[in-house]
Amino acid sequence: MKKLMSLLPVALFFLTGCNTVDSSDGDYVFLESNQAISQNQLSASYPVPNNLNQIEQNSDLVIKGKVLGIQSFGEYIEGGDIASTLTEVDVLEVFDGDYNESHLVVAEPYRLTDEGVEPVGHYVPLEPEEEYIFFLQDSGEDIWMLNYMGFGKYHLEKEVLNQSIQSFYTYEEIKAYDFLSDSEANKYSSIREDVFNVYGNQ
Repeated sequence: MKKLMSLLPVALFFLTGCNTVDSSDGDYVFLESNQAISQNQLSASYPVPNNLNQIEQNSDLVIKGKVLGIQSFGEYIEGGDIASTLTEVDVLEVFDGDYNESHLVVAEPYRLTDEGVEPVGHYVPLEPEEEYIFFLQDSGEDIWMLNYMGFGKYHLEKEVLNQSIQSFYTYEEIKAYDFLSDSEANKYSSIREDVFNVYGNQ
């Protein structure tokens, strides 16, 4: 079942209640392998990029990073807003943008409910200890937003599948995938090939 909601702007929607994060405590939580995938899907209106160049031009920061762990899971908060899941990333290399810290916090568009992992659209959560290329926007809250949501992160070895995330039952089943969508997988695969060519060997 899909829950329709406006995400204009996406950043403000997800960052509600998230401006007191300490990104240096190293006290992480993690998704269990048997964690269920909720059949509720939060649908959002957001632009789909045409190509890598468009993503680059609209990013404040492009990095290679290793996922350390989750600081807090997204949830409903007072007023009916939703806070994003906040994940800390070890910055391995800065390709573009100005950033001098060793770690940063990424806002991921999913939350954890009694029914399981509830993503926005096709979003697949980041996996701890794995490396990704990130295209990020500065929220001004010491938290970085994934540019174009799922199109803002690329694992160069995981698979892309033309299938909805709701067709899977547990987190373990989706860990092999970088992107799941029954409508945008081909577009993502094309852009990911360019990401690999530009950033994969750097």
